[in-house]
Amino acid sequence: MTSFSVVAIVKEPLEIVQRFLRWYIGQGASNITLFFDDPHDPAISFASGFANVTAVPCTPALWSEVGVKHDARFTRRQNNVLTYAYYRQTDDWMLNVDADELMYFHGESIADRINSFDLDASAYAIRTAEHVLVPASQGFHFRTGIEKSAVRDVFGANADLFLRRRGLAGHPEGKSFIRTGLADIRLRQHWAEYRDGGAVEGPVLTASDAAFLLHFMVEDYASWRGKLDWRVNSWGYPQPIKDRVAHIRANSADIETDLKALYQTLHELPPEKLEKYTAAGGIHRFALDI
Repeated sequence: MTSFSVVAIVKEPLEIVQRFLRWYIGQGASNITLFFDDPHDPAISFASGFANVTAVPCTPALWSEVGVKHDARFTRRQNNVLTYAYYRQTDDWMLNVDADELMYFHGESIADRINSFDLDASAYAIRTAEHVLVPASQGFHFRTGIEKSAVRDVFGANADLFLRRRGLAGHPEGKSFIRTGLADIRLRQHWAEYRDGGAVEGPVLTASDAAFLLHFMVEDYASWRGKLDWRVNSWGYPQPIKDRVAHIRANSADIETDLKALYQTLHELPPEKLEKYTAAGGIHRFALDI
């Protein structure tokens, strides 16, 4: 049997960490390592209660061992700690994901699917399916990328916010399984790269392969609002969305009302838009036990 481990650096509410662990334990992960960005995170005690879960508080001593300053930008700390973890793995594959991302192979578990992975491959990339909020829905709806002409048709005057990522608001790249035992590589958020340059390449799996990185980018407006500053100061959103946020903050007479309207534009699909996006082949509905 081929084995896989899961590694993440997290700073999320307890319920998100609980969902994450339930999912990956249920999907057959041999080992899960969670690095808690807040070394006093109350979720540490919960995570420590599982035999195959290692909960690591990100203390100043850890950051020193990892080789990065504790106050370096988050993405740098993330890349360093993922690389640090990679060289300590003993399973066949390592999957690095965020706490709001659930790897999903429709019709089979991760443990089942990776048995078909070619062990001569260095990596498998799985593209993003982004959770969207739809009215009166049973199950969960996710969107994947669609043609730019369809993006314009779905979003009309707001199409500029979505064109760069072909209908998605968040990252389209997804995340990767990296085969363990490779030398001289460094992990980044979405893939691994060789230290002398160039990505660690391998097969790319998409919706046509029944493969999805389910990205629960927002839970509700309050959680979205709490992460907004981080997303506009990182690669969480593309530049047109960052520019729209900046415009609202600089010009709006009612900033919070306009930000909430932007949130709805970005992450909700009312019936007409849902119908058009579905017709473009980019909507996937799943009944998930989470």
